Amino acid sequence: MVGRIEGLMVDPESYNPRYLVLTIGGFLFTEGKIVLFPRNHYEALDMGKVKTSWRRDSIQQSPSINNIQSLSLENEMAILGYYDLEPYWDVTETNTNS
Repeated sequence: MVGRIEGLMVDPESYNPRYLVLTIGGFLFTEGKIVLFPRNHYEALDMGKVKTSWRRDSIQQSPSINNIQSLSLENEMAILGYYDLEPYWDVTETNTNS
């Protein structure tokens, strides 16, 4: 077991899953590390169970976020970069609007 599945982050328009929200670590009154695990890297097996080829320690070392409500493009770039994935948004459009 890598961590507790807290939920899914979905695309607001299509409702397709983008990330699995995991809490890793934490004990009793301590909070764990919140990790977003991209949909491209896991397969849903059963209610609350997923399968991945990623190693536990690699997932545990992935970038974490403090608050999923305030996820920024920089946070997502770090997460997607760690997992060697391209952004799902048009990067050139984002850069011209800055």
